[in-house]
Amino acid sequence: MKFFFFFLISVFCFSCQPSVKPAADSKEVKKNAPVVEKTSEKQYSFTYKGEAKSVFLTGNFNKWSVDHPEYKMTEKEKNEWIITVPESLLIKGKNEYKFVADSEWKINPEIQSEESGLSGKINILVIQ
Repeated sequence: MKFFFFFLISVFCFSCQPSVKPAADSKEVKKNAPVVEKTSEKQYSFTYKGEAKSVFLTGNFNKWSVDHPEYKMTEKEKNEWIITVPESLLIKGKNEYKFVADSEWKINPEIQSEESGLSGKINILVIQ
């Protein structure tokens, strides 16, 4: 009976298919098509709405760097900037952040914010 039970589990697991398909070969991808590589790591999207020539995400997770290339945002639509950041680039617990739009410090008023003793209002993201 033990052997039969082990055999059923082995057969079941052997036939399991991965839930994430591998990324398409870059030769098959059409020019200018977005390529998104799927990973098991959580990602967080940050959005800033406002007119600007360049926007960066800054916070306690990158030592408040105002021009770190890894945190440069992309203009998704006119006056709508977005960046998707993997959880590994953020910190566990309270992430305090702002946006730097053309060298001016801004927040997203549509999401959670609080007063900071040093820099006025800041946005908050808590990662458990």
